[in-house]
Amino acid sequence: MRRLYDQLLMRQLRIANSQLRKAGTRAIVLEGDSGIGKSVLVIETLRALGYTELTKDSPSCSNGKHYYYLTPTDLEEMETILIKAFHEGAIVVVDELNTLSPLEALLNDLLSGRYKNQPAQQEGFMLIGTQNPANKYKNRKILSKALANRARVETIDNYPVEELEEIVTAITHDLDTAKKETQTFEIAKNYATAFHKHPEPTPRDLCRKTKLLSANTRMEIENDAATTVFTT
Repeated sequence: MRRLYDQLLMRQLRIANSQLRKAGTRAIVLEGDSGIGKSVLVIETLRALGYTELTKDSPSCSNGKHYYYLTPTDLEEMETILIKAFHEGAIVVVDELNTLSPLEALLNDLLSGRYKNQPAQQEGFMLIGTQNPANKYKNRKILSKALANRARVETIDNYPVEELEEIVTAITHDLDTAKKETQTFEIAKNYATAFHKHPEPTPRDLCRKTKLLSANTRMEIENDAATTVFTT
């Protein structure tokens, strides 16, 4: 995704040139429906660029090529990791950002480049958030104006049918099955939308189903092959 790459490039420029420390924003938020792969997109992009994941128990690292991945759990633990990442100059990926209002004050401080009026020990801190739209999903809130002003918010659209078919074909290696399963998914999703059924089917559900179908098909083929061997 171009915007995410641009944000990561701007981070590298800030690290390399102290005169650019105040340039751009230190956060990007990807907003879109549940199950369309926002977090997967982020993690796979980081891995492809050579970033490695650390946890709260990992030794401090200051090479600028690592990230932390946080999901809404214990707020105190999340705060600890955010502050640790801030001083290490690390990237933090946060799922369901707009369900974490208690962390907004801390995030505003960190994204301003200071914590308790002190600069980071190492330049490079960056927040990558993912979230579902607050007007479509329960228990989500619109980001505060202060936090939204410190972030670039990008909308991630749903996959068109053609792209879904390509994804499912890559899983099943069978175009006919991919077309059939994608069509069934679209019918179910449209029905859920029309009659306000929640939760709606997501691309994640489609992928899980097709992976299960593929696994079952492989098992049937292997069983048939074994039966043939022992009966001939």
